[in-house]
Amino acid sequence: MNSSEAEHLNKDIVKAAASIAQDWPGVTTAEDLGQEVWLRISRLTTARQQSLINLPSGARMSQLRKWCRQAASEERDKYEILTGNYHYSVSEVREMLESGWLLHRPDNNYAEDGRTSESYYDEETDSYVVTNIPSINLGSLNLTDAHTDLMNGIMRLKINSSGYHEALGVRYVSGLTPSNGAAERKLQRAVDALTREMNRSWNVRVDDFQGVSTNNKRWRR
Repeated sequence: MNSSEAEHLNKDIVKAAASIAQDWPGVTTAEDLGQEVWLRISRLTTARQQSLINLPSGARMSQLRKWCRQAASEERDKYEILTGNYHYSVSEVREMLESGWLLHRPDNNYAEDGRTSESYYDEETDSYVVTNIPSINLGSLNLTDAHTDLMNGIMRLKINSSGYHEALGVRYVSGLTPSNGAAERKLQRAVDALTREMNRSWNVRVDDFQGVSTNNKRWRR
């Protein structure tokens, strides 16, 4: 990449970063996103850098915006960790999944000891009443709150990350184990993504109802 090509590419990066940064106030800036994109480009082979430069203008901008969105998302995750806005750990979420929590939805009936039991939303207490989800070691975490955040997280993945949603369903609902390393890595990323979504669910509920209720009506079915 010669200096003229780099200058032209930088103009596109600046535009792409500015358009994405406005959607992430308080988390990142256009300058930071631009630097992250340049860092990514520097790791590409010379051939791939040239391929990027040779793309049609629209396709090149689309790729640059995609990288900016990925960088912004990574910055948000770092921000949430640094500010302490993490309530669930990955190990806790994995324990929930391995204990069968995805088999118990708050809108379905399911059997326990030969009897039909129902979990439901209780208006008076503003919470999901779930009486027979598996009890696991969650320390001080409330089981009903944790189950609500799990359901919220799964719904968010179904909308925004269908591949991760499917990977979790195959493993923890259908009971099938990953058949190769790629599938194992995808499942790990899916658990990581679910953990992030569960923590966001918890943060939304606490931010909106702290001191009043720990369950968020925004998520009510």
